[in-house]
Amino acid sequence: MKPIMVKQLQCWGTSISMLFGKTPKVNMACGKCSYYFARRFGRYDFEYGYRGMPIAVCPTCGQVNYVPIRIGE
Repeated sequence: MKPIMVKQLQCWGTSISMLFGKTPKVNMACGKCSYYFARRFGRYDFEYGYRGMPIAVCPTCGQVNYVPIRIGE
């Protein structure tokens, strides 16, 4: 299944979770079913994601969504 981009995305610019190697909580809507869910990403997610962007699997429909965020730029 080819990843699709999330429909909606919200994220803080900084968070205490960054001290532990995680991104701030990313709130997103699935690109297929529009289900709204949240996730934190680590360095591993960026290295092995889709074209340098992390991926998140929708808990409702199982669609693989890529999240258009980058770190360190």
